[in-house]
Amino acid sequence: MLSAKKPFTLLLFLSVSACSSYQSKHGLFDSPSHNQAATNEVSLEQTGQMPAAFRKLEEPPKYFAAADLLSVPLESETYTISEDAPSNGRFAVFAIKTEDGAYTVQGRQFMEDHIHELNALAVLRERNKAVAFAKSAGTAVITPIKSVYTTVTAPVTAAKNVYGNAKGMVKSVRKGVGKAATFVKTRGNMPQETAEREEDGFISGFFGRPDAIRKIAFEMKVDPYTHFTPLRDEMTELANYHAAGQFGVDQGLGFVPGVGSIIISGLKTADSLTKKTLLKDPEAMADINRERLAKAGIAKESTEPFLLNAHFTPTEKTIFTGLATEAKDLEGIDTLMKHASGAKSRPQAFAALMQVEMLGRLHESSKIKKVEVHHDVVVAYQADNTANIVLPYDYLSWTSYNAKTIWKVTRSLAAKDVKTRDVRFVLAGDLSKNSRKALESRRWGVKRNLIADLL
Repeated sequence: MLSAKKPFTLLLFLSVSACSSYQSKHGLFDSPSHNQAATNEVSLEQTGQMPAAFRKLEEPPKYFAAADLLSVPLESETYTISEDAPSNGRFAVFAIKTEDGAYTVQGRQFMEDHIHELNALAVLRERNKAVAFAKSAGTAVITPIKSVYTTVTAPVTAAKNVYGNAKGMVKSVRKGVGKAATFVKTRGNMPQETAEREEDGFISGFFGRPDAIRKIAFEMKVDPYTHFTPLRDEMTELANYHAAGQFGVDQGLGFVPGVGSIIISGLKTADSLTKKTLLKDPEAMADINRERLAKAGIAKESTEPFLLNAHFTPTEKTIFTGLATEAKDLEGIDTLMKHASGAKSRPQAFAALMQVEMLGRLHESSKIKKVEVHHDVVVAYQADNTANIVLPYDYLSWTSYNAKTIWKVTRSLAAKDVKTRDVRFVLAGDLSKNSRKALESRRWGVKRNLIADLL
């Protein structure tokens, strides 16, 4: 079963590139389907008649003021966040403008994390002086260009002045990477995006120091394999300086405002093998993860689709693997992994990871014994037979779609003889008055703000 001594925690380096508008393959975010919602509103067939109270309580999604949701300022040298944050009934949607472009981020948790990525990016750009790429005998050579600029009064502005050369460098290198990617083994049906991310052996031929990139990322508390390409580009540039002997990685780092990737707490509770695996290159990480899951007896048909899913980073796959092996005796662990593997967008992947964190917290207090998935919703059973419907939402509004989804899930549980008094809804965030009225009208329990300390 899950360890009772330490939380079943996943919170580490979840890159929030999660729900931006998709720019292009080489745009701000390299994960496909960034503009998809965390949950797709597919057609729901009714099983029985929904209670009249459900329909009467239906409401539009809540409209938030961004300042009321976020712990960070709405404006800084590096970004501007719109004052309005509409909701889709489950997650708040934030509009943000940066020097790299304008896009949206879905989810309060996503946004807090992404702001840390932007802060890390600003620090790296400040550190990375202009770099010029020269080609000699077909080999990329790094030549530092000395430039004098003031970082005291306007560090970000200073960084912008020298970033033009860096962009040229990135463009040149990407051409080479594009060609090299054709030689990357794809492990059969591995998506091309995954192939490029899961193997950094060819990257070292162009960037020289993937190990240095990992060191930089971990020290700055961001994912070295983040889908946010500007940040990854800047980590690469700093690693190249290190490889060229210009300065050590430690010297290139500075204070990054913020608490770090929201989910940094996971590093403290991760098992030793998981921590060691995180220091490996992605290909080695994938091999170790496969071996660990196989030894844990978790069915390959559940684990392989997850390990090949491009919407999760190698870091997240490794953390998830560590948690799954610790929970190998949990009934339904195969089902949980299969559910996660079905993520069709970065937001959906993030939601799956949030659910794992929520399960860990529930287990600490209530000892989870079994996990099921009903209509794409995770249900966790306690030893006392309480069926916890786990919803990783910022805020549950009683929209027509949410009402239908909840009715379908609860009808499915009733068909398994789960008593009404044993049903409890567990939310990451909060819920509307109408949502509470609807749930309590059926005598279902409600637990809100399960991870409010992170939200």
